[in-house]
This record gives sequence, structure tokens and C-alpha cells, in this order.
Amino acid sequence: MTQWEHEVATLWAGLLGRDPSAISVEADFFQLGGDSLVFVQFLIAAQERFSVEIMVDELYESGFTVRAVAEVLSSGAGVA
Repeated sequence: MTQWEHEVATLWAGLLGRDPSAISVEADFFQLGGDSLVFVQFLIAAQERFSVEIMVDELYESGFTVRAVAEVLSSGAGVA
């Protein structure tokens, strides 16, 4: 797991009340029990923590897995 993947998994775990070590890189946010409101909370937290703005349409194209979200964050796309 890369540092970015670890960061995403940790944020998701906090929002979903899960153990971060139990979240794999292929874990899908919505299959873990997340919903659109909690995902918005993640977007806000990620923007504050990493100083990035994640484009939701970019995530729809890449997916809502830990790996896909981490790749979007690490690519620098949407850096504020």
C-alpha cells in the first residue's frame, strides 16, 4: 500500500467507523457502507488535509476504490 493509499484508507476508516488495516486498496467506498453524504465529507476532509480539490467527475471515470482515489490525489490533478 502506497502512502497515498494509506492516507485514503485512513480517512475512509474514520468516516465509516472501520479499522484502516481492514480496508484494502481494491475496497470500494460504497461497498464498505459509504453513501453520497459521507463521500462529500471525505472530499472536504481530503481537500483540507492535502490542499487539493478532487473533481468528482474524475472519480466517476476512475472509480471509488482506495487505489483509484489515491491515484487521483497523487497525480496532482485538481491541486488547489
